[in-house]
Amino acid sequence: EYYASLNYRNANGVLERSGFDQVSGRAKVSRRFFEERLVITGNGSIVARDNSFSFPEAFKYAKTFNPTSAIVYPNGAGYREYQLFDNYNPAGMIRQNINDGKTNVHRLGANATFDVLDDVKLAAGYSWESQENQNRRYWARSSYWFGQFAHGYRQEILQKLNSNFGFTSIDFSKHVGNSIIEAMGSFSFQNLDFDESLFTARSFQSDEEGSQNISDVNTFSHGEYRSLDNLHKNQGITAYRVNMSWNKANQFFLQLNAAKETYSGNIKGTTFGAIAGFDLAAGGEYLFSELKPRVSWGRSAGALALTQNYNPRNIILSWSSLSNHKVSPERRAEFGAGIDWALRNIGGSVNFFTANSSDILTEKYDYDPDTQTYSFSMANADGMSNTGIEIDIRWRIIESRKLSFETSFNFSTIRNRYKTDLQHRDFQPLEFTVGHGSTNFYALRDNKPVGQFIGFDFDRIINNQMVFKNLDGDPNMSFNDMTTFGQPLPSSFLGWSSTGRIGRWHGSFLFRGAFGHQLFNTTRFGFENKLLLQQYNATRSVLTPPISNLAYTSYSSDFYLEKASYFTLDNIGISFDLIKPGERTFSCSLNLAAQNIFLVSDYSGRSPEVRLDYYGTSYAAGYDSQYTYANSRTFLLGIHFRM
Repeated sequence: EYYASLNYRNANGVLERSGFDQVSGRAKVSRRFFEERLVITGNGSIVARDNSFSFPEAFKYAKTFNPTSAIVYPNGAGYREYQLFDNYNPAGMIRQNINDGKTNVHRLGANATFDVLDDVKLAAGYSWESQENQNRRYWARSSYWFGQFAHGYRQEILQKLNSNFGFTSIDFSKHVGNSIIEAMGSFSFQNLDFDESLFTARSFQSDEEGSQNISDVNTFSHGEYRSLDNLHKNQGITAYRVNMSWNKANQFFLQLNAAKETYSGNIKGTTFGAIAGFDLAAGGEYLFSELKPRVSWGRSAGALALTQNYNPRNIILSWSSLSNHKVSPERRAEFGAGIDWALRNIGGSVNFFTANSSDILTEKYDYDPDTQTYSFSMANADGMSNTGIEIDIRWRIIESRKLSFETSFNFSTIRNRYKTDLQHRDFQPLEFTVGHGSTNFYALRDNKPVGQFIGFDFDRIINNQMVFKNLDGDPNMSFNDMTTFGQPLPSSFLGWSSTGRIGRWHGSFLFRGAFGHQLFNTTRFGFENKLLLQQYNATRSVLTPPISNLAYTSYSSDFYLEKASYFTLDNIGISFDLIKPGERTFSCSLNLAAQNIFLVSDYSGRSPEVRLDYYGTSYAAGYDSQYTYANSRTFLLGIHFRM
C-alpha cells in the first residue's frame, strides 16, 4: 500500500500583510509479511511555511487614531497627530514595519505489528520530528512607533526543536464464553531537545541593513547595541503502563489501568484508575434498548506532559527554576458517574465529574517592595477543583434512501475553584493605570475562580466622581482597598448541531453558546473618558450621562466588568453531489460553507468569546485585551473530488 500527497496553501489574514504561504507533503508505505501476520508501516512529512504576522496592535489604534489622518509625512517619516503619546497610525505601523517568519517541519516514523498468536499481538514504533521557527521583527527608522527613537530596531528569534518518541507493547485479547478479556502492557519514551536564540539590535545605518532577510541570528552582525541570548533545554519522559478490561456480553464491563512515569530522571509519578458499568436493559424486553450506568475513579501523580505540538517557550519558562527548588509531582484525583441510554432512534448520556488537583507546579511570584520588582520560582503551592455535569442527546429523526435528518444537543455546567495556601497570588497589581495601556492585573485567591482581576469595588457616582468602596477604613484610596472580582470562565455551555440530506443535497449547521461568564472590557477601560475627545478618539458612551459628566474614569475597577453570555451560529454548510459515490469510479461535489454567521450578546467589547488565556497564561482568562484579534466572517466555495 502506497500513499503520497502534495499540498499548497495561500491564506490571507484579517490584517493587512498577514497570512502565509505553505507547501506540505506526505508519504506513507505499508507492507505485509508472513501471511499478513506482520505489518510494517513507514511515513514521513514535510512542511515549509512563510509567515506574515503583521501587528495585532493595529486593532487597538484603529479604534483610537483619526481615520482621516495621513499615514506618513511627505518625507516618509511616520505620521503622528498632535505629537501624542501612544497614538500611532495603524496603517503606518503595518506598512512601515516588518513582522514575518519561516517554519520548517520534518517528520519521520515507522511502526510494526506482529500477530504472535491468535490472541497475542506485539507492536513497536518510533517517530522523529524536527521543527525550526524563525521570526523577524523590524521597526523602521522612519516609524514613529518604536523604530524612530531607536534609529531602527530589529528582533529575531530562532527556535530549534528536536523530539523523538518510541514505544513497545504487547496486547492480549481472549473470548471466554460470552466474555471478552483484554490486557495490554507497554513501555514508551519521549525526548525533547530545544534551543532558542533571541537577538536584538538597533541603530542601523539604513532600513535595508536592518530589515535584511532572515538569517542565522548567531552570525547576524549589523547594527549597534547588539545582544544575543541563548537558551537550551533537554527533557524526557519514560513510562510503563498496564491496562486490563473485562466485558461480559455487553451486560457488564470493568476496566483497570495503571502507569508509572519518570520525568527528566528526577520526578516520578504513578497513575491508576478504574471504570465499571452494566446494562440494565440487556437480556430482556424493556422500554429502553440501552440503559448503562457507569462509574469511574482515578488518581495520578506526575509532571507536565510533553507532546510534539506545544509552545516550547512556555515549557522552558515553566521549568527554568526547577533545579533550584525541591518540588514534588503534581497530584490529581478524579471521580465520574454517568448513564448511557437509548430509546429507539433517540439516545444520549448524562455525566457527572469532579476532579481535584494539588501540588500544581507553577510560578510562585514574590514582590520586593524595596525594588518594586517581582521574582518567581517553581513551587507546589497551588491546587484546583473542577465539578460539572454534561448532558448529550442524539436524535435520528428520519433515515431513508433519499432523505435523512439527525440532530444533537449538548449542555454542560462547570464550576472551578483555585486552591492555594498563599495569602496572595498577584500578577502585576497596579494601584492606578493609564487607560491606553494593556495592563494585565489579575490574581489568584483561595476558593475563587481562576482568572479574577484586581481592582476597586465600584459603588456609585457622586458629584461627577466615581466613588469606590473603602475596604480598609483609611480615608485615602490605596492598594489596600482593592479586591478581586470577575467570573472569567462560563458556568454553562450549550451546543446544537444537525446534519441532513435530501437526494443529492447535503446540509449541516452548528449553534453554540456560553453563559455565566464576565469579561473585563479594556476598550471601555482605556477610552471611556471624555478627556480623550480633545486629542484622541473615545467610545461613544462618553457623549451621554453619566460618563459624559465624569472628570476621570480610568481606575481599575469592576465598573468595566461586563456580562458576556452569547449564542452564535458558528457555521453552516451545504453541498450538492455532482457525481454521487458509487455512480462512477470517482465522486464530485460542490460545497458552500460559512463561519461566524451571527452572534447574540449584550457584551459591548470586541467579542464575548471565552478567553482561555492571555499572552500564554491561563491565569488571565477573561481579559478582553485591546489587541484581541478580530473575529472574521468567512465564506468558502469549493469542489471536492474523491477517487
